[in-house]
Amino acid sequence: MAVRPRVDVRLEPSDVLERGPALQEVLWDILGWEKETATATEQFTNALSNHVFLIKRGCKTVVLRIFGSVDQSTLDSVRVFELLSAAGIAPTSLGLFLNGRVEQYLVGYVAIDSLPVMERYADGIAREMARFHDLATRALGDGGAAVESLGGRLRRWRAEVEALDLEMDWVRDGLLKVDVEGMIGSIDGFEEAVLHGDLQAGNIMVPKDDKSPVRLIDFEYLCSGPISFDLSNHFLEWSWSGDYSVLDFREERWPSLAQRRRFVSAYVAARHWSAGVDRLLAEVDVCVRVSHFHWALWGLLEGTRRQGSATWDYTGYAKGRYGWM
Repeated sequence: MAVRPRVDVRLEPSDVLERGPALQEVLWDILGWEKETATATEQFTNALSNHVFLIKRGCKTVVLRIFGSVDQSTLDSVRVFELLSAAGIAPTSLGLFLNGRVEQYLVGYVAIDSLPVMERYADGIAREMARFHDLATRALGDGGAAVESLGGRLRRWRAEVEALDLEMDWVRDGLLKVDVEGMIGSIDGFEEAVLHGDLQAGNIMVPKDDKSPVRLIDFEYLCSGPISFDLSNHFLEWSWSGDYSVLDFREERWPSLAQRRRFVSAYVAARHWSAGVDRLLAEVDVCVRVSHFHWALWGLLEGTRRQGSATWDYTGYAKGRYGWM
């Protein structure tokens, strides 16, 4: 694996937006871009944990990602990204700085921004999901990186939420009363793989030319677990369609049985998987409740961590996900 440049500089979003000297130093050390060169910056608004920017210099464009936090899990995710990049799954990692990374920009691709686009590319998304599950499991399944299990994450996040001692009835008397072990047991025996973990619209890149394959980005919530978790997560995201101002799910947007069957059939065909479509559809139904629980815990943790600086209603999102369990 190629050794990527590492720069001992810490960036804040303001450094990037203002194109300050710290940003120029990172771009010089990693990319060789001359300092004080006029650089256009554009912030992605659909990344809720990290700060993600497009950095442009002339006809060249890269992605700059500032991590939401830097701890052991972040370091593990850096290692995972490097392995996925080497396996041809993730965009190329161009270099690291103290609290982030510079990545390849996927030329000719745009993120999904509406439900019609999600529906239009459904078959391609299914095929790319199947490819990801196969290649990521091979790349990470040999112990080359720390990959948390879905069950382990649910246990950890629940314990962290309980430790917050939040004074909300729906948390104390509802969410924290959920039988986590029973939930984990309900998915025991399901077909497993290394999962993307967050197959929402903004993490799915579709080609402008309609000829290239769909690509996946942002592997922050990667874990190991049942493939039906990724599928159910994705189907639930049809209710959002990238619109993060909406804090309630829209039941009418849940894909129909015919749409789900077509998607799962495309997935199964791409993986040459022996299990039947009906079995996987049944497993997806079980994982819907797991997905709501997972993201309800996440919303509470993120809302607490970003208290005073959050620009999005994480707690409202968490309550909405719990209400759909």
